[in-house]
Amino acid sequence: MSLDLLIPDLLRAPGALSAPPLPSLEKWLARAEIARVPGGAIAWLGTAFGLAHPVPVAAIETGGEGAWLRADPVHLRVVREGVQLMPAAALGIAGDEAGALVEALNAHFREDGLVFVASAAGRWHVRVPADELPRTLAPEEARGREVALVFPEGSGSISWRRALTEAQMVLAVHGVNERRESAGKPAVNSVWFWGGGSLPAHAASPYRWIASTDAFVRGLGRLTATPAATLPATIADIPDFPQGGAMLVELAGLQAAIDSADAEAWRDEALRLEREWFARLGSVIARFGRVRLVLPAEGDTLVATLEGSARWRLLRGAKPLASYA
Repeated sequence: MSLDLLIPDLLRAPGALSAPPLPSLEKWLARAEIARVPGGAIAWLGTAFGLAHPVPVAAIETGGEGAWLRADPVHLRVVREGVQLMPAAALGIAGDEAGALVEALNAHFREDGLVFVASAAGRWHVRVPADELPRTLAPEEARGREVALVFPEGSGSISWRRALTEAQMVLAVHGVNERRESAGKPAVNSVWFWGGGSLPAHAASPYRWIASTDAFVRGLGRLTATPAATLPATIADIPDFPQGGAMLVELAGLQAAIDSADAEAWRDEALRLEREWFARLGSVIARFGRVRLVLPAEGDTLVATLEGSARWRLLRGAKPLASYA
């Protein structure tokens, strides 16, 4: 057996916060065989499942026919450095708010052939004509960049910059946002288009079992008929498979803290992972034979491979987690 632990945002402490000491994780990273591959979590997952790039994230999440984009609800605000994007996780969007805003977008864009769907309150999709898909950047690629420089660009009849402007106008005057602003909440004043494409004709799972709360990872499971399980509470709760095979567990709790810029929540989750997952890695390496820690960073992904021999590399000194970022 083998186990892959995918942990987005562990190498990205928010703001000025430095990562707390994580002695178990740092010990095992020192003993691992380290490799770095281009791209973030989506690119790594796409390669693992045999998908061409760019990965059609939206279509895989919806499982729907035709061409799809993510259309994430966001808040754009003007600051001295330019325009900043606040992701949906920081907005606290209610289900009825999402439904009303999507209904207004559909009424406006009906003649353009765009159909918006609120798959979840903070995760929207839009079906588009197949020949109208724009070039986009995923949020993880656009973080820290001037928003106006990474707007979607298309070569069809739809002007995506105009469409984005019109979407902002529709949202700005909606009663949902008037009520949010009266309550002191940030308005849902734009959408972020990304992750476009259609369902791939071919995909292959390297796993016999996956566990994740992420819509994209679970969509990969549906696409490849890979069984998906409830996320184990701790590493000790991962089941054994007598027939062997590889398993994937994604621990995505840090991502919500990053998106909401909650440094204390990020620290608390990192310490929980240390207690409930990393402190018991030695016994899991013995059980599975191989464990890979997959840690997306800025611009690439660190893959730390731990096999049985890693338990005896006692002379390799641990380094702070930040040194791997």
